[in-house]
Amino acid sequence: MRRPDDAAAPAIGDPDTAAQPVSDPAASPELTPREREVMSYVATGATNRDIARCLEISEGTVKSRLHRARLFLKAEIAKHSK
Repeated sequence: MRRPDDAAAPAIGDPDTAAQPVSDPAASPELTPREREVMSYVATGATNRDIARCLEISEGTVKSRLHRARLFLKAEIAKHSK
């Protein structure tokens, strides 16, 4: 896989764009740019291994960033549901 530039949302099921990140910098302002980048790959269905390869980081780093992002999203959901 190649490291993508800022790209539009990929077509679902399109293998050529399946690992392209979804660009929406304003979607999660409390997350770091790297966390948003990792989350955008997750949104395309990429595996942790695929994300790690594309971003040239370890799978452990991917897992760590996803864990923090999930905690943030849960907190945001709880805040908005009150």
